[in-house]
Amino acid sequence: MRLFHLIDLPSDLIFIRLEDQIRGKFLETLKEVFGIYRKIGDLVNYTDTGIVDSFRVKNRFIKLSTIIKLTNLLSKKGYCEFDINKIEKKVIAYRGIGTSLIIKNPKFPLKEDERIIRIFFHLLGDGYGGKYGVAKPFYRNYAKELLDEFEEDLKVFGEVPHIKRETIVEIPSVIGYILGHIYKVNFESHKSFIPPVIFKLPDKPIAQGIKAFADDEASVEDCRIKFHSSNKNLLSGIRNLIIKKFPEFSGKIGEIREGWTYLRGKKFIRYSFAILSSGLKPYYDLIGFSHKGKAESLQIIIERRKRKWARRDKNITKLLILQSLENRNKTVKEISKEVGITESIVRSHFEGSKSNGILSLNKMGFVKNIGFNDTRGKIWSIIGRGIKFLKENRHKLDKFSIEGNISKSYLGLVRKFHWVTPSSVTKERNCRNDTASKQLLKLYRNYYLKRNRIGKKEYRYKLTKEGIRFLLKDQKILEAAVNKILRVNQYA
Repeated sequence: MRLFHLIDLPSDLIFIRLEDQIRGKFLETLKEVFGIYRKIGDLVNYTDTGIVDSFRVKNRFIKLSTIIKLTNLLSKKGYCEFDINKIEKKVIAYRGIGTSLIIKNPKFPLKEDERIIRIFFHLLGDGYGGKYGVAKPFYRNYAKELLDEFEEDLKVFGEVPHIKRETIVEIPSVIGYILGHIYKVNFESHKSFIPPVIFKLPDKPIAQGIKAFADDEASVEDCRIKFHSSNKNLLSGIRNLIIKKFPEFSGKIGEIREGWTYLRGKKFIRYSFAILSSGLKPYYDLIGFSHKGKAESLQIIIERRKRKWARRDKNITKLLILQSLENRNKTVKEISKEVGITESIVRSHFEGSKSNGILSLNKMGFVKNIGFNDTRGKIWSIIGRGIKFLKENRHKLDKFSIEGNISKSYLGLVRKFHWVTPSSVTKERNCRNDTASKQLLKLYRNYYLKRNRIGKKEYRYKLTKEGIRFLLKDQKILEAAVNKILRVNQYA
């Protein structure tokens, strides 16, 4: 963990207030060493009156560069008690140049812990680090939990006065000056970047920085997390940071792509890259989100990947969607979470998909779009024909996809022969080869069987060939399944 002393800060942009006792002692020692105040003033470009007032007037702030020059002069004369690293312990407040708000009770040196890193990355994301004479720094977000976390993190700088509104936290300019100086970065939208020194930090604070940026600039989609920015250089730095610091993401992160977005009716270039489906679990474990909505969406996607089924029987998904709409109108995202399928599949059921062979609930007259939510997501409602269809077919939701004597006989064959292929089942049951393949695959997907490849390489994983054989996953499961009626709930 790096420490930032007064000597490391932008001395021409910061003013400090010292304890009364040390100010008096400081002035006495200067008079003793240099004789007259005019001589002291000449050394630091002050008048004799100015130098006296700086130390005698109560609550007066002194420019940091002036204090550093004077402490260096006294230290060279042998007055070690005025070493700058000792003087910083006597600072009771500081502010930026101009009309900056005053930060009280600082704890110098500043520690480069997770709080500073999060603040820095937030200012790169949905914030702004400010610029002297132009604008003050702020952080903007619609998520209350992120504003609260940002507000709490400010304590690393001391008692920080700030203005907090519903979607924004305005902070003293001096924080922007400090962060811009120690990281040597410009906070303007298209000029900011990830400084080289960040890559040298330990993994834990870097993970917090990436998380803060993702809370602002990433979206959780069906099978990926997508990072966005209009600043390609900044986005490239975030991507490189993930790759270099977390080898777990090797091969699980996409390239940067160029796209377009519209803001206030104008078209702008926007860049993006994605954490791929295979990288979602590592991202959840190593980085995560503080944004509650994004954290919940990511968790649901990961849980969905653990489900025991891969496909549902015909019309079951449509029935579940209609059932979800019975009590209240919902968006695609809400239904996706409830029914346990991706948003794209839910959307296909509403609007139809020729490539997937999915009929449109909307065109079938089962649902209708009644408007949009705050994020322009369509809100769907079930209507008369949909209610009737659900009522007539609800009993199908009480059935199971794999049950009774068929599955029992298949598992019985596995017990008898130790392993089976689709063709061996076909001979025993006098059924079609593709029927045997589908049934074995269902048992495999529901964790009753395991499979491995045999035979020639060209067969690969073609289930209708003899390239795959199915074996029992667990003897206890077999005994329970064969001795009782097997029931595997496909909708759980």
